[in-house]
Amino acid sequence: MKDELRTGATGRMQVTFRDNTVLTLGENASVLIDRYVYDPDKGIGETVLQATKGAFRFATGRIKELKAKTIAISTPVADIAVRGTEFWGGSINAKYGVLLLEGEVTVSNQAGSVTLSAPGQGTDIASRLPSEESLDTMSLEQSTEQIKLAMITCARVASLEANPLARLLRGDEIKALAERCELIKARQDSLGGP
Repeated sequence: MKDELRTGATGRMQVTFRDNTVLTLGENASVLIDRYVYDPDKGIGETVLQATKGAFRFATGRIKELKAKTIAISTPVADIAVRGTEFWGGSINAKYGVLLLEGEVTVSNQAGSVTLSAPGQGTDIASRLPSEESLDTMSLEQSTEQIKLAMITCARVASLEANPLARLLRGDEIKALAERCELIKARQDSLGGP
């Protein structure tokens, strides 16, 4: 499908899908619809979205009633597995957060995962890339482990740098992440890592 939804500095948008799933975007938001299938006759449904920028609210519609369903949303910092849910996701206080309004979601990245199952529960998602300062305060063993995990994310950043649409949507963010990856790689080299 690969349809992109975008809002400007003063814009908001609400999209209702065929199954009555509702996606609401805040200002300066961008969401890519990777895949949407709703076939109640066959009992299958799939919603796969990439929230690349800004805040959004997602409320699952009738797709949650199907036996064979996949509802997944990826964000710049984590993946969200959705189960009959309404939730909000976006930046807040320089971190990315998810707030559950109804249902259940599992939020995960290389740092771990957390399941939110009660309305009002939320989580802040730490960046997958350690800061130079945090590496300085870690033991050699901890620093080496964090660098190994970060290099997985850096491989993803490299693929984003090669993607023209990603560069268009998140160019500044990708550039900043690539610069952090260079610093992490230099640290890895100084520790004698692969």
